[in-house]
Amino acid sequence: MVETNRNSFSVKKMQDYLDCERRYELRYILGQSWPAITSEPVLEIESNRRKGNEFHYLIHQYFSGIPEKTLKETIHDDIMIRWFDNFLSFHKKLRLKEHYSEFRLTAQIGKNKLTAIYDLIYINANDEIGIVDWKTSQFIPKKETLALKLQSILYPFILQETSTEFLPGSYYPPEKISMRYWYPASPTEEFIFPYGHSMHEEYRVFLENLISEIQKKKTGKFELTKDETKCGFCPYRSLCNRGVIASDFLKSESFNIDGSDLSPDFDQLPEISFDI
Repeated sequence: MVETNRNSFSVKKMQDYLDCERRYELRYILGQSWPAITSEPVLEIESNRRKGNEFHYLIHQYFSGIPEKTLKETIHDDIMIRWFDNFLSFHKKLRLKEHYSEFRLTAQIGKNKLTAIYDLIYINANDEIGIVDWKTSQFIPKKETLALKLQSILYPFILQETSTEFLPGSYYPPEKISMRYWYPASPTEEFIFPYGHSMHEEYRVFLENLISEIQKKKTGKFELTKDETKCGFCPYRSLCNRGVIASDFLKSESFNIDGSDLSPDFDQLPEISFDI
């Protein structure tokens, strides 16, 4: 057994468990190397991932103070230009008073650490605190699908638990917090999730129970998902006798997946500073 960080959890780590216990066991407990590509077609997947990383970096540069004109001169892709223009229109509507880009927060539940890296945390003119997560997937999910993602639970929970630490002298009740997903390819879509005190306490119980369940599981007792549509995007599918051919990412409308779902767990990596 090579399990590490038994008391450290991120969105991706916990989402992996909810999607498939066996995947969690192979990835985080047994340290199994990936025997297969996650999906087809490989070149398109890599292009999608690269565009997503480029967009995140571009927006971080903008919030770091690099002028809009200077940034536009570095863009040589029509899609990225359109996405950036959509962002410029969108961000004005937020009426930002303060902002924190690519910002890492860590909260505690007992002895367990919950870590998240936020694309954007902002405080607006009404003294409301919001979370925005940039999503560069070409498929736009239903709001109900996003509501079920662990990110929609963990991100506002961690923010509420730690807000007085990174905003000393301030207190933002859960009712002042909201979580938003924004797609540059579909900028008018509204995916906003309000927060509240009762929700915060419900999430606390849910996360405590989930962590306890994960930690009590013995090796060999992690079950395979019953939803085999997920297996086509899993690099361990051949180890579970769930096929050897990857599903087509570009035809995955029936199983919504974002580029970040196919990437390493960046929340678990050491903090990296962007060079501006």
